[in-house]
Amino acid sequence: MDILEQLLAQAEAEDDVLLQRLIQRYLAMVKRLEGRLDALTLWLEGQDNLKSAEVLNSPQYKALLDEYEAEMQDYSSWLATELRAEVTRSGEAGLIAGITLLAAVTGETPAALTQPGLNALDALNIYLANDGPMMLRIRSMTANGADLIKQIIINGVGVGRGPAKIAAEILERGFGIGLTDAMRWTRTLQNYSYRWATLASYEANGITAWMWWAKLDNRTCASCISLHGKIFPVSDGVANDHHNGRCAMIPYIEGMTVNPNAGLEWFKKQGEAAQKEVLGVGKWEAWKAGLFEFNKLSTTYEDDVFGTMRREATLKELT
Repeated sequence: MDILEQLLAQAEAEDDVLLQRLIQRYLAMVKRLEGRLDALTLWLEGQDNLKSAEVLNSPQYKALLDEYEAEMQDYSSWLATELRAEVTRSGEAGLIAGITLLAAVTGETPAALTQPGLNALDALNIYLANDGPMMLRIRSMTANGADLIKQIIINGVGVGRGPAKIAAEILERGFGIGLTDAMRWTRTLQNYSYRWATLASYEANGITAWMWWAKLDNRTCASCISLHGKIFPVSDGVANDHHNGRCAMIPYIEGMTVNPNAGLEWFKKQGEAAQKEVLGVGKWEAWKAGLFEFNKLSTTYEDDVFGTMRREATLKELT
């Protein structure tokens, strides 16, 4: 659907505005921490036969950790404020998208459809509560990063890794974990806020079901491909794909032409190499041998923030 592709492209562009700010602010923070990391590296280079406990008790390590914790606390506070505003923005965009898709499917003008009030976004408050799982997860960024930095040092010293390699791993993994988490949480929160608001537009207009619509390309996972084209009742909630998922929901009107095997048909048209890249060789061979049905590729798991989410089933689960 062209209109859906346009809406998704617009949403992604708007979402990226915050992501770019998030990245730039984080990189500036890491830049400020590099001096402390360099000081620790220089001190390590001048020591012989150190044990990890000595490193963890050194003034250089403590100075790095103190500054890291202060910077991360500032960053997590900033991120929480930004995400609260982003939930509302994404939700408002989702309300508009829902009406736009309904108009495209029904042939009505947007003005002729029921416009849900902003109270339709009340369901998103679960993501905003200060003591809720989303904000608790954001506040955990500091401790998670500090624990990883400590573990990198313990492991590195334990196996005799050189100071430069330890420092490089702290820079890449220890400092990097916060940015990776922040980007994943932000993108997923944007998507879910957008979808819940879209669903509210459907409900306001008496829509009782929607169609799962995956963005089919070389980045799409097998779980989302297997769901493409399937119909779900509104009572099931939103398209609950994995973190960073790109799937959408098309309103289903009684009598619409649907193809619940659309994902499978698309997958079969891809070359063998592309199919193996999606499934992995072992799972692909099991599928070709008829050991499991393609529509079993999607399974669920529980996330403390977003509830029941979907992922690709493992080969063991499938067979």
